[in-house]
Amino acid sequence: MRQMFSFLVAAGVGELQEVTREHVDRYLAYLGGEYRTTKGAPISVSHLREHHLCVRDFFAWLEREGRILQSPYGPREMPRRVQGRLPEVLTPEEAVRVLESLNPGTSLGLRDRAMLEILYSTGMRKGELVSLNVDDFSFEKQEIVIVKSKSKMGRVVPVGEYARHFTEAYLRTVRPWLVRTDDEKALFLSDHRGKRLAAGTVGQIVGRAVRRSGLAKTVTPHTFRHSMATHMLRNRADLRHIQAILGHATITSTELYTHVSLEDLKQVVRRAHPHGKKSRK
Repeated sequence: MRQMFSFLVAAGVGELQEVTREHVDRYLAYLGGEYRTTKGAPISVSHLREHHLCVRDFFAWLEREGRILQSPYGPREMPRRVQGRLPEVLTPEEAVRVLESLNPGTSLGLRDRAMLEILYSTGMRKGELVSLNVDDFSFEKQEIVIVKSKSKMGRVVPVGEYARHFTEAYLRTVRPWLVRTDDEKALFLSDHRGKRLAAGTVGQIVGRAVRRSGLAKTVTPHTFRHSMATHMLRNRADLRHIQAILGHATITSTELYTHVSLEDLKQVVRRAHPHGKKSRK
């Protein structure tokens, strides 16, 4: 909103009642064209959509409050999300294959299995995973409190039975062996230092698990986040519920997964419909 106010002042607008449809058109066109971020890059389509929503809702509020007669935003099409490369996702069978490549019969295998089960169960980011403390996990309620998140708002997410089972086993049998000092609060520990695990190490663990599974896909910790959200959406989970679990500040970020499912549908049509693809002559 500060960006918009600065633009309006530069355009000679002194009062909100003076803002016209043309002013809003010019501002939104400026955002989609000349505007550059602090890094010198053009604004992304998802952020442009967020600006549209912000401007729309602000003027709608002014109209409801009687501060202006009519919103200058008016009816308009939202910017269309440019369909780039969709995030890599695992099928449920592939996810299980990667998880089961880790041997919970060994100390580090159990730790790594617990970590990946949490990633797949909750869709949390690797930075959120390594920031977890022991007290953040409630086994009784089957919940995890994520305090250090990208949105800086924090959230509570439910934990599936597999993640609860392997994490509880890790805490009971492995963590006491890894920890070096009584004041260490981290849930997942390095086997070298007995300290909080580094985020980069999570990526290495995922990479090793994928190689052991024999899966010919590029898989990162974030792949489990994409996969979890996609699998939930396919199983009829509400988009708002997925948004809350992933900790997205706006629904526009979560809408990405509707495109993943739409791509699934397109592939089904191409494969199964008699006229789904052109015949070769």
